Amino acid sequence: METNSQFRTIELSDPAFEQEGLRFLTVKTPNLLGRGDICLFVPEVEDGISDLPIYILLHGVYGSAWVWAWMGGAHRAADRLIKKREIRPAIVAMPSDGLWGDGSAYFAHHGKHFDRWIVEDVPQVIRETIPSAKESISLCIGGLSMGGYGALSLGARFPGKFVAISGHSSITRLEQMADFAEEPLAEY
Repeated sequence: METNSQFRTIELSDPAFEQEGLRFLTVKTPNLLGRGDICLFVPEVEDGISDLPIYILLHGVYGSAWVWAWMGGAHRAADRLIKKREIRPAIVAMPSDGLWGDGSAYFAHHGKHFDRWIVEDVPQVIRETIPSAKESISLCIGGLSMGGYGALSLGARFPGKFVAISGHSSITRLEQMADFAEEPLAEY
């Protein structure tokens, strides 16, 4: 782990207790004014590989870092596709949205930068903690529902950051958060 990290604390799950390539990471970041969680799928690769692409999957309202893995099996799909050589080995990062209200919509509000958490902190802490991503420059983002909206929005607002963007069953306007979240739109 980096000794000159920008993060005050980083906790990475113990490999002895990990299963199916899933790892869990908790990091304290100024962008969230606290801690954020990331569920990771890290495929087995040869020693010395340090440039795996990072695919960020954003969850929808009510969800968190675990949803893509434990409600959708995203890690199993990635592993299957890697083994069939249909996709190149890649790290799948499934961060929480910052856990504000029913969903942060991945925008900055309430003094927290939910957008920078995803765009800056998530890739950086992965590069610092996962040797196979240390030199990764290929970053993709996708999401479901609110997460799809987040992926499309972040991709548009930070166009040089991502090589691919994908939204699935996405809301397409912030006003649609009112259909799901109890927090008033003015709070966003």
